[in-house]
Amino acid sequence: MSEVTEGVSIKISDVINMMGTGFTRTPKNANYNSEIGSIMEHYDLDEKNTRELFRHPKLSGLKTSVPFVPVFSVIDDVAVGDSPATVDNTGEPVDSANEESND
Repeated sequence: MSEVTEGVSIKISDVINMMGTGFTRTPKNANYNSEIGSIMEHYDLDEKNTRELFRHPKLSGLKTSVPFVPVFSVIDDVAVGDSPATVDNTGEPVDSANEESND
């Protein structure tokens, strides 16, 4: 008679949250990041069990969300009421009375 071992319990909400923070299904997925990991590694599952997990109706079709971190900060240095036409490319106000007309 074979020994029955208790499996690991996996909450659907945990898997959804992990996928939302960058975890992939397996380390073979395109967006895999070794610093974040995969569901397969986290729960120590083999490929067959990982496939079975993602057959659940609430997980089927679930995609990894890759957090986007911009490499810049936008600083709004234009005073309220200034339109782009009254501010030059340095952010300084333009004196329209001293501008030459192109008529």
